[in-house]
Amino acid sequence: MSSLTEKDSASLNRNSDSLTSGSNDHGSKLNIHVSNSTGGVEHGTELVPDTEKLSHEESLVDQSTTELEGKAASKKELDTSIYEYYKGKRLTLVTLSLMLVLFLASLDIIITATIIEKVAERFGSYGKTGWLVTGYALPTGVMVLIISQIAMSLGVKFTLLVCVLIFEIGSLISGLANSMNMLIAGRVIAGIGGAGIQNLVFIIVSYIVEEKNRGLIISFVGIAFSIASIAGPFLGGAFTTMHHQPNWRMCFYINLPIGGVAFIIFYFLFNHKGSEFKYDIKKFNPRIFGHASFYKKIFIGALFQYDFIEFAICTTGLVLFLVGLTYGGDGTYHWHSAPVIVMIVIGGLLVITAFLWDCFLFDKFCAKFNQKGTPLINILVFKKFGLVAVNLVNFLMSIAYITQMLFIIQFFQFVYGNSAWKAAVHLLSTLIAVTITVVACGVFIKKTGQIKLTVITATAIAVIGAGLLQILGPHSNNSAKIGLLILPGIGFGGIVQSTMIGSQVFADKTKPDFKFQITSITSFYSFAKLIAMAFGSIIANVIFDVSVFDKVQNSQTLTSLKSMDVNELIVYRLSHYDGTDSALGKIFNDSTHNVFWLSLGLSAFSFICSLGMSNKKTDH
Repeated sequence: MSSLTEKDSASLNRNSDSLTSGSNDHGSKLNIHVSNSTGGVEHGTELVPDTEKLSHEESLVDQSTTELEGKAASKKELDTSIYEYYKGKRLTLVTLSLMLVLFLASLDIIITATIIEKVAERFGSYGKTGWLVTGYALPTGVMVLIISQIAMSLGVKFTLLVCVLIFEIGSLISGLANSMNMLIAGRVIAGIGGAGIQNLVFIIVSYIVEEKNRGLIISFVGIAFSIASIAGPFLGGAFTTMHHQPNWRMCFYINLPIGGVAFIIFYFLFNHKGSEFKYDIKKFNPRIFGHASFYKKIFIGALFQYDFIEFAICTTGLVLFLVGLTYGGDGTYHWHSAPVIVMIVIGGLLVITAFLWDCFLFDKFCAKFNQKGTPLINILVFKKFGLVAVNLVNFLMSIAYITQMLFIIQFFQFVYGNSAWKAAVHLLSTLIAVTITVVACGVFIKKTGQIKLTVITATAIAVIGAGLLQILGPHSNNSAKIGLLILPGIGFGGIVQSTMIGSQVFADKTKPDFKFQITSITSFYSFAKLIAMAFGSIIANVIFDVSVFDKVQNSQTLTSLKSMDVNELIVYRLSHYDGTDSALGKIFNDSTHNVFWLSLGLSAFSFICSLGMSNKKTDH
């Protein structure tokens, strides 16, 4: 390379000075254009600022900044307008309508627990009665994620109303069932509708209520669950013990008028601008069904927008895993048999694969086919340790609570010989404790913003309550039967809404995609809770069934019963009740307490997880 001439050096110095003085106020770097007349460096190189390119880039930056600020401002204005619209009387009425919708789904869960004995007697299959709960909770859990995606496309109002209709159809099928399999099928259909109800209700609250008041409103909406829990045992008992014509089917038929009222009230009250169905029906053309492009669009939407691959893998895995546990627990197959081992192993691997797909492979899959996609499980829920911790607390405590509720009822049935509804009445002290605690925690969080302290305290109480259940025995007095059931209710009431609020605080309300974040986070929270309910009911039944069967086989005095399977042993106990101190009575007492030990371990683990929660507070 030849050296610079004197003229070139002077030019370079002048342009260097202009570069220094030409730097902008924002400290932006100027682009340097290197050129000479011939394109060869041997004739000298002149550096000049490319002012045209610089001006263009600054324009792009200003335009991008303006667009982002515009989107943020637009989002803030929209949120503010919705918050202003749903205030005072209107917010009260919408909250009541959401409570009624949630009451519909919650009543179904609790009232079903009171008819297990009658259904088992009617269809002669106690081993499948766990699926009266799981048949509802499992589809509710696996569908909750995909329904939230549908709601983002079609609108939360339209989606929730469709879910109410699906729930009603499932209830009708359950009421008309003439076999256990038909009854379970009805429960599955109702569970699909319940998925939308139990998730979208809280997503709607998150949309229309600002953060500082959200915790309190969520707590009030959650009261619907507690009210349903209290009403459920009485309604179930009334229907199954009517003098003239006892009818457990009424436990499902009652959902029809309640659902109809809930549908109408919500339809007319949730009516802000933008709440309507997002597609114009008038533009619908039936001829599209004859075009291949229509089906191609559906196929692409299922794969990418609704992440159907994850949905199919996860659903198949969960069903296989739980069916394997059921078959092993009720004695359909031995635990070491090929069907049980294959279903449990393959089911577990498929569930793990589904999570790995969304976390690591889904984005690559979308990029390969140049498509925009939305995973059912947002990786955000795994990126924040505090968010992982709060979801673990939710998952573990939900399993602990459902096992306690189901087997407190069965404890009083099998040990004390109570009817199903009288046994369920014993839950009143627990359910009233849940109701009061939910409201108290909502008020406390609204005033202080303290989420972590609330959850730590609640899980600590839950551990003590689960431990005290071991004291419950065949000679417990009435005070013990009431008092020992209070602390489990306080423990669960303290986390049931607090953990939801604790997960939602991770959604960044300053971002334009705030609604997407809060929908994803809330949906995963609901997914964890509902899957926990499904797992809890099956696992508890497995522990109980295996314990009863093994203890009878090892008994020296019950030789005449050793040829019976678990279903036959339970029917025999209910039809030949011989007191709390009999050999069979002690076996059922000990087997129930084995389930309570499970709830104790889960409560203790949830307490440990609560210590890892974030210190984030709500606005207050």
